[in-house]
Amino acid sequence: MAPWHLDKGGFINHYMVSGPLTEPFSREERDTNQLRYEAWLRSIIAEHTPLADTERITANEKSRLHLPWRFQGGQDTAFVNLSDFYPTMQRVKFDVATALEAPCALCVSAILWSYTAVDVYCNGIRVGGIDHPVYKPIAKAEMTLPLRPGKNILYLACETLGVRDTRSFVGLQIVSPQNQVTVGLPDEDMTALIAPALQFLESAILEKDRLRFSAPAPDGASWAVCVPYEPDYAHAHRPLEWQDIGGQGSVSLQEGAEYLMLRAPAGGVYIQRMFERTEQIRPRYLCPAPGAEENMRRIYRRIADMESLNRGGRFGFPIANMLARKYLGDTSHNDERNMEETLSLIDARVDCADFLMCGLIRYIKRYPVDEVTAKKIKHTMTHFRYWMDQDGFDGMCFWSENHSLMFYACAMQAGEIYPDAFFPLAGMTGRELHAWGRGKVTEWLDDVEKYGFEEFLSTVYTCVTFAGLINVVDFSEQALSVRAANVTDRLLRMLAQHTFKGGIIAPQGRVYRGAIYPFQAGALALMNAADPTQPAVDGEGWLGFFATSHYRFPADLKEIMDRPLSISYTTGNARIVLEKKEDWCLTSVQIPREPFTRWENETRTPNADPSSHAFVKSYNERFHGTTCFYPGVYGYQQHLWYAALNGEAILFVNHPGSASEGGDMRPGYWHGNGVFPALKQEGNVLGFICRIPEEHPLHCIHLYCPECRFDEVRREGAWLLLRKGKGYIGFWSSTALEAWNGMNFHCEQRMWGSETAGLCVCAGGDVKDMAAFRDKALALHPAYDPKEGLLSTEGFRLQYMPGQDDTQYL
Repeated sequence: MAPWHLDKGGFINHYMVSGPLTEPFSREERDTNQLRYEAWLRSIIAEHTPLADTERITANEKSRLHLPWRFQGGQDTAFVNLSDFYPTMQRVKFDVATALEAPCALCVSAILWSYTAVDVYCNGIRVGGIDHPVYKPIAKAEMTLPLRPGKNILYLACETLGVRDTRSFVGLQIVSPQNQVTVGLPDEDMTALIAPALQFLESAILEKDRLRFSAPAPDGASWAVCVPYEPDYAHAHRPLEWQDIGGQGSVSLQEGAEYLMLRAPAGGVYIQRMFERTEQIRPRYLCPAPGAEENMRRIYRRIADMESLNRGGRFGFPIANMLARKYLGDTSHNDERNMEETLSLIDARVDCADFLMCGLIRYIKRYPVDEVTAKKIKHTMTHFRYWMDQDGFDGMCFWSENHSLMFYACAMQAGEIYPDAFFPLAGMTGRELHAWGRGKVTEWLDDVEKYGFEEFLSTVYTCVTFAGLINVVDFSEQALSVRAANVTDRLLRMLAQHTFKGGIIAPQGRVYRGAIYPFQAGALALMNAADPTQPAVDGEGWLGFFATSHYRFPADLKEIMDRPLSISYTTGNARIVLEKKEDWCLTSVQIPREPFTRWENETRTPNADPSSHAFVKSYNERFHGTTCFYPGVYGYQQHLWYAALNGEAILFVNHPGSASEGGDMRPGYWHGNGVFPALKQEGNVLGFICRIPEEHPLHCIHLYCPECRFDEVRREGAWLLLRKGKGYIGFWSSTALEAWNGMNFHCEQRMWGSETAGLCVCAGGDVKDMAAFRDKALALHPAYDPKEGLLSTEGFRLQYMPGQDDTQYL
């Protein structure tokens, strides 16, 4: 029956999956503390309904959830990952099944890893599970699987609360004996069909101009050019154009096709694999670079041409696009309908409805609306929930740096627009709401002025914060407006410091998969607005807000972008080091920061004021990740370091939060870190030590290094040596590098094991050639002593000293 073995970590990686099944979820109980409330909801949501029949599982037939079973698996599928984003609260259920083949009766030790509630059945008998879902960190449950000779059915019934980014994520690891069991599917006919199809997909090799197969493609196989994320919601559901390739040994690939989907038939269904052609994903420069005024008009034109920003394929957010169209006098879209959609989404209080409210306020502040629309807008704005202690049930995120600013500013501005109206969810008049919001905006500015940004240098969220800040600049009294403008200047200058040769090369407080493409960073839209020679990026359309703002960018941004820098500075609890030279850039956050006294997380302080912004900021540290970095502490969305020779030729290491691409995980495969390393940078040398605890399931780290971006790639012993132009990067690892080809080829090197030290060194035009750089790198003689936890070279030392931070447990 069973053609597959456990993976390198002992994980089962071939499953049948049914679901997820989602249904709207609400409760009558309320809590002014949203995080505490959601934790309570997770504690009570799982129903743990006993299952009577867990062994009759047939592909394409329906499960107990009344949804079909389908295959999910492959070399990277250590976990079933159905993680997704839910803009409103949902009850989420999904079922997972697999089969273990045993040569004789065995008692197998296993570990269940999940963020969901799980009931595990072995041959129809419940053998263990996890009582309730968690947000972070991942839960672990040890159990014994009593296997009989032959096929054994394992059935995992999973339940969780769907709210915003939700980790529908589960895996089963066999501890012992690993070498006596193999893996199949409950449906043996499906196993026989899936195995050759999967073999075909996993053996496909992506080359520069073709997709090559190890054997002729099976009958019914096909491929298509695909777009994994369409930014315009109007085009988000265009079907793929499949081309049959049955019998072919390869497929020629055209220039410009960035993403490919390959599929193979297996019993009336298809299994698929996506490929990313890294070398085809390039910066978009406007040549010749337009002047500043023309560049801004082109920016607004690109935003206006998009109907609405795609929000995960469920709906669009049109307000920024509407602002750009209104500014340009463009009536080519049905913006009456888009206004109705905007108001409907705000009324539903979908997550990020504050983004829409922020744009709506700018719209009515700048443009007249008819009487009917004005009446609808007033009802929407007076019946919005502006803070978590106000009446209502929803899953909006209030506490992140960008969200808190937007909620505060929207409350202040909505109250000012309708001073005599009553806001029933707030229980305040407009004047009272305005005063409340103004006080909170002031607290927010006080905090950033004192400590700096927590979502520092985030190439996604700085655009959001920018839009919130210019609303304060434009629609507040003079003193508050000037303060907001100064903070905005500070945000932009930080980004400019880290802009290097067409990319934003920066450690970041919050990041997504776009970290592998700094030349497409959303915040590069802000840098392009200041310097049209930078790559053109749309930045999710947030510059649509800027079209009607009186705020102006600092005049020195381009000069800051272009000049070399050697600086160290603090923001939040983080200390950042930046070395930006003519030929190379190396930057990082120091772990741990020394010397250091952190700001106190008030969620740990008895009798703290939960209404203060300091408490809200402490919420955010618990949920979206700390800037107080300690070795061994759980990470979230933080990006820790880059070495770069331009905006394309980059290198970094992270400890992935998922075993493969796919699923809305934070941390994900290339973004964020499951566990923080020790990390130190001195000038052009950076060292790290990563120790992965037993409480984390993934015991490998990996290097992102897109070899196609470099002019020269050389391996010398434990060193990887790279050149682009006159710049050089050398990377050394105490653990052997293993090339790994997942979605992108020749970009990833894995380092397996629980402990790895690494060293990165950069050099520039003062080095004659690659041979000279090789000699320079090898002369460092890096060494790692795991017993002492000491990484040392000529002139550099880093010792691993584990830290603790209970703010990262939620």
